[in-house]
This record gives sequence, structure tokens and C-alpha cells, in this order.
Amino acid sequence: MGVTATTRSEAKGRRLTELGAAGTVLEGNGFTERARGALPEGGAAGAVDLIGGPAVLETLRLLRPGATACNCGSLSDTWVIPDFEPIAMIPSGRKLTVFHSNDVHDARVGGPLLRAVVEQVERGEVAPNIDAVYPLEHTIDAHRRMTANEATGKLVVLPHR
Repeated sequence: MGVTATTRSEAKGRRLTELGAAGTVLEGNGFTERARGALPEGGAAGAVDLIGGPAVLETLRLLRPGATACNCGSLSDTWVIPDFEPIAMIPSGRKLTVFHSNDVHDARVGGPLLRAVVEQVERGEVAPNIDAVYPLEHTIDAHRRMTANEATGKLVVLPHR
């Protein structure tokens, strides 16, 4: 089975499927039960959690034994899990790790990691998911689209050339 993605909107769910997700689950009431139904029996083989905060605990409950969840974002804008007790809250046999992008020193502009990604894009091996490209003078329009949660990919702002 492939990747199952989660999203807050049906339109974004359709876009995720177009991009290769095997399925999508809409966030909201009954999410955990619906997500469990979309996953293979026993749970997910792994998870990338971009929401953070208490959502990480929900993600951990969707994993099969031996699987790992990696929190690498905080879209919920919640940085602390209230009263977090790892032994009581992380299901037995599951693992939690984190990724901080500031730890990847070679990802700086012009660095070897970013250069390798750019070369993959240039060769057509990786297709970046770009929602829209704006000229610098329309940065406010790009920001409005982002804050309205309308983008289904990256918003790119280009300087004058």
C-alpha cells in the first residue's frame, strides 16, 4: 500500500491523489476512526507529522507496532503537549522522533543538499509541487492565498530580473 495523506479540504485531497497519494483522510470529527479504516490492518508503517502538538499523540496511535512517527512541523502552532508523559502516552512498541531543519547545515542556499535537490528538479527526477508563481510586487497576493489556506502546493515569489 502507498502513502495515505491527511488534509483539511476535499480539494486538497484530490490534489494529493493526483500527486500519487494512495488515499486521503479529511481531518475533523471522527478522524482517528476514519484514518484507521484507510490504513492497512495493524496500522501505518510510519508517519510524518506536520501538525505537531497533541496531534502527534493521535498520529502515534495510528502506527503499527515497531513503527516510527517523525514530527517535523508545527502547523497547529502548538509547540507543547500539555502534561506530556512519554511512558504513558506513547503506545508501547511505537517510536517518536523529530526533525529540525536548522540541524541540516548543508541545506543552506548553495549548500550541497539544496544543490542536489535543485539538480534532481533540473533533470526532471523530482517535480516540485508549485501552486502559483508571483512577481515580487504581488507578494501580498501570495501571502493572502497562503493565509486563506487556498494553496495546494508551494507559493513562489520571484524577484525582478
